[in-house]
Amino acid sequence: MEQIEREIALWGGYSLLQGNQGLKLTQDSALLSDFVRLKPGERGLELGTGQGGLYVLTLLRNQAGELDGVERNPEALAVARRNQVRCGLEGRGRLYEGDLRQFQGRAPYQVCLCNPPYGLPGPKPRNAVQRLARGEEGCGIDQLCQALRRLLADKGRFYFCWPARRWNWAAKALDRAGFSPRLLRPVRYQADKPAQLLLVMVRRGLGELEIGPPLVLREPTGEYSTEYRRIYRLDEEREG
Repeated sequence: MEQIEREIALWGGYSLLQGNQGLKLTQDSALLSDFVRLKPGERGLELGTGQGGLYVLTLLRNQAGELDGVERNPEALAVARRNQVRCGLEGRGRLYEGDLRQFQGRAPYQVCLCNPPYGLPGPKPRNAVQRLARGEEGCGIDQLCQALRRLLADKGRFYFCWPARRWNWAAKALDRAGFSPRLLRPVRYQADKPAQLLLVMVRRGLGELEIGPPLVLREPTGEYSTEYRRIYRLDEEREG
């Protein structure tokens, strides 16, 4: 299949290239990028960078710190590197080709982040690259947690998102690897709907868990919520 790229506009004049053979920027990644905190002097790592959507958004939202990325698919990585350059971020981290299950990079990292494969039931993509990125046969949650044991600093933070209805699987994998959630924020389509997604921050060892207020995406009228508009910078676009 021929690689066809299209441009996705962001805020502030930034944009992303997205190829049709790789996974495109998703709402989960956009929400996760707003949840991640990268402090001055910290070095982070995105596990499974894909075409660079989450990578770029995280750095644009966090004006301090560095962020590396690792991606095993060379075609997706090539697009990610182009996105890094076109957004002026090449001086704020390195993008590596490699399998996160063996990757070492510049570990230990103070922050790791990932929009992991969920392995949700349903039709599988025909595209082999998308099947690996979406399904747990390529790298499941247990393998991801084992990589974290090697890559994350002792007092480091791991940010990821996960389907709310499958939280038990992630919680058990984290516990087996010696991690525990410290901050959890449920995402709801509307305030009266069940949580569909969880935004999670994890540390090593056992500690207290803070449950943040729900992130509600739509008002009862169906219009975008104030927080959704903030995350997507919709009002800034209108003013521009």
